[in-house]
Amino acid sequence: MKTFSRLTFLLVLGCLSISLSLGFGITDALAQAPSLRILGQTGSHLPDAPVTVTFTANDPAVAAGSQLHMLTVTSVLVNITSINAVAGGAGTYTTNAQGILEVKGTVASTVKTGDTIYIQASWGSKALRARADYGVKERDAEKTTIAVLKPVPKEGLSVGDTFKQDIVIEGVDAVGDVDLSAWQMDVVFNPKILKYVSVTEGDFLKEGGYVPFWKGGEIAPGRIHAYQARVGQMMNDDPPGITLSASPPGVTGDGLLMTVEFQILEFAEEPLGIHNVQLSNSKNERLSYCIEIRDLVVTTHQYPPEDVNRDGSVDILDLTEVAMHIGMVPPDPRADLNNDGFVNVLDLVRVYQHSSWGGSVTPTKVRDSNAQAPLANGNVGPAMIQSWIDLARVEDDGSAIFDLGIANLEALLASRIPSETKLLLNYPNPFNPETWIPYQLAKATDVTITIHSMNGSLIRTIELGHQAAGTYKSKSQAAYWDGRNEFGEQVASGLYFYTLTAGDFSATAKMLVRK
Repeated sequence: MKTFSRLTFLLVLGCLSISLSLGFGITDALAQAPSLRILGQTGSHLPDAPVTVTFTANDPAVAAGSQLHMLTVTSVLVNITSINAVAGGAGTYTTNAQGILEVKGTVASTVKTGDTIYIQASWGSKALRARADYGVKERDAEKTTIAVLKPVPKEGLSVGDTFKQDIVIEGVDAVGDVDLSAWQMDVVFNPKILKYVSVTEGDFLKEGGYVPFWKGGEIAPGRIHAYQARVGQMMNDDPPGITLSASPPGVTGDGLLMTVEFQILEFAEEPLGIHNVQLSNSKNERLSYCIEIRDLVVTTHQYPPEDVNRDGSVDILDLTEVAMHIGMVPPDPRADLNNDGFVNVLDLVRVYQHSSWGGSVTPTKVRDSNAQAPLANGNVGPAMIQSWIDLARVEDDGSAIFDLGIANLEALLASRIPSETKLLLNYPNPFNPETWIPYQLAKATDVTITIHSMNGSLIRTIELGHQAAGTYKSKSQAAYWDGRNEFGEQVASGLYFYTLTAGDFSATAKMLVRK
């Protein structure tokens, strides 16, 4: 199989959670928008190569399966051929019912070294782009593959054991002067699971008797940086010593770049990441490549992912630790439970749903004070967040985890509370036979909806009880009217008025029943 085919296949899989420095493995978040994400991307940054990027727009206020959003698509040096299987170029398009937009195109034939290539989707003030920085000679037909080889045994390893992982290179081809003279990369891992022991240079660039320059080691917890280059030194056996070579040739074929040794700190499933890769030939030209992780570092899995602090139970301590990492870049891999590249309310919800004190609540058409919005899409109301804060304060031991975790939860709560109380437009309108009446509350209060006919007669009173401050927009949250009066009779077609009374606030709007 040609290496380009491997590249396409690997990027379909998202490179197994590995972020690349070149190619369409880069996601450039122009604004942190957890509800606008890149689901997947395939392709190459070579001229005329096909490219596919899949965006998703998930609005917590919209029920799953009915999410249609207008996304504006733009591109630079990518000729868009179709969007959601319909021919079209840059412009505004509607996602499918699941909120997904698939954009296909080809890289422009005019692309050259140093160009930035991307496809971008925007939704309001939120935007995400899939980007590639082109730095490869157009005549390079075969792609270099870097792979992690030699699988680590899944059985027989214990906490405290060490193991070695080889990182090799394959397919360096001399055709067209494509050789390898220097490389650098970072190996990224979870320092809570694995401990760095050592890194040893490989012998690939030593071929021909040369002594390459080598530098490798841990530069930060969870990140190893290594660099190797043929600098013109060659061993000479007669007489023994080192002889300088003015222009050392590069190396072709396959070989070992380095070996990293780790110690296991606890049992878990943990992949290694290869980031910031750069390959150069003997002419100091950048080589193209793709990443392939053939065998992940895997040990026996003992803890559910929601047990973030690995104490054997999923509880408020785990939720507080996730809250501590909200907004951090890069995200903590343990706190990013759904692996979407962000630590946010979706990860908090996952801890809650798997805890002994959590679980989902079935929404009712007429929301009462205890009902919760659907938690699957992160639409968490202020009452739920306040309950998390209250639980965290009970367990607070004064540590930094609790201080920052509670502070982040309080900030999340503040973001869920509107600045003013409002009555919003009902939907659908006109309607037959039912409609939903959304509203928002700046403070907790008793809420009542009354419905009158055009002549002022009272048709229906909907007592919603005491409601927490927050926004009540979705069908599981908004007030529900089935189009019947106080006696259960279906009302006639015509214009009706609905009034929201919330404490000392009152507002009225009109709606139309059409049969």
